[in-house]
Amino acid sequence: MTPQDYKKRLRKSTTEIVNTSLLFLESERPVTYSQILEATGKSETDKDIGRTIGGILSTLSRTILDGEPFIISLGPDASQGKEGKRRLLWKLNPKVVSEDSKSDFQEAAREVLEERK
Repeated sequence: MTPQDYKKRLRKSTTEIVNTSLLFLESERPVTYSQILEATGKSETDKDIGRTIGGILSTLSRTILDGEPFIISLGPDASQGKEGKRRLLWKLNPKVVSEDSKSDFQEAAREVLEERK
């Protein structure tokens, strides 16, 4: 998939999905629940925030690009204590976006966010 095709897809997504996609594209390390919460601009005290984050992760993990999911689960987040058993670490699927094209995909996501201002 080209960055332009990806941009067309992102235009149909919610701003929360676009922000979280950009987080995955920019992150070199596994992404935590807290980072996703921050990317969405939400607070832990917001109503149904667990469902919101779950919906974002579900959407991104079911987003298939070139036959592969956009993000993949890495297992429980041990740094979260008891909550870590339920909260997973996630990362961008390296089969979907190569290191060479990552900056082009980041730019596409930024452009979509800019269009929404």
